[in-house]
This record gives sequence, structure tokens and C-alpha cells, in this order.
Amino acid sequence: MQLSSHPQFVEGDVHTDFIDQHYQELFPVKPVTDGLVSQAVLASMLHEMKKSSQAQGTTKDPHNPFTAYPMARLNHSYQKTLKITSQDSSYDVQITSRGNAQFKLKVGKSAEVDVGAKLLEEDGATIIELNSNGEITKSRVVFMEGNIHLFTKVIITFLQYS
Repeated sequence: MQLSSHPQFVEGDVHTDFIDQHYQELFPVKPVTDGLVSQAVLASMLHEMKKSSQAQGTTKDPHNPFTAYPMARLNHSYQKTLKITSQDSSYDVQITSRGNAQFKLKVGKSAEVDVGAKLLEEDGATIIELNSNGEITKSRVVFMEGNIHLFTKVIITFLQYS
């Protein structure tokens, strides 16, 4: 619920303890879904790829294909298994790069899904855009102190994965 749409705020019943008094209504805990886990994981991977590509100019071998294309593999797809945590819960994630910003993703015991992902810069903000089965989702993302913060209507923080 937005502060300005809270019924007591609208009525003018506002005081210095208003936010403390109505904190749970104003800032509800949003459940972490497989879709949010997917956004965090792919945002992190795409961010790492971007940093790797930027570092290519500083390498002693600027023609190394694994520096230019960090997910490139000869005769097989890049695969990674990782664990990510949020709100005291852990999520096991398996990811396979299929090239051209397309991935196969499996969160926990859920079914594997095909996902397209882009990391965009809009008005100074980083945006993760996912396309899964024609459904497009976008969230602002901030990478800070080893954490990934997704800004949907409610902020979700993911701790660095291993």
C-alpha cells in the first residue's frame, strides 16, 4: 500500500509515528517467487558478463574468446548451479546459457523454463527484463555490497550466491 493512499493518511490523521504505527501495512513482506529468483540470478549473471566484457581491454590476450564471450563454450552449453538466499530462505538454481540472451532455468524442484533476459540502462537505472512464455517482467536492480536488490512494487533483497 502506498503511503498517500492509506485511509488514515487520506483523512489527514498523520503524526510523527504514522509510519512506525502502520509499517506492516505500508511495507508488507512480499513472498519470493521463482520469477523473482530468476530475475535476481539472471541480473547477476548478465552484470558479471558486462563487467567481463569491459575488462577485456585490460587483458594480456584481448582475442581470448572466453573473455569476450564469458558464456561461450566449445561443443557444449555454459551451465552453472548456484544457491541464492533471500528472507532466510535458500534457492538452488540451475542455469544453462543457450546463446543470444536465452537461458534454461530451473529453480528448486520446479519445472525447467526457457527465459530470455536483458539487462538495460534506463534513465540512470539498471533494469532486468525477462521474457518467459511471452510474459515480460521488468524490475529495477541495484548491485551493492555483494547483494542484489530488486525493486518491484516492494523491495526484495537477494544475498550474494555461491
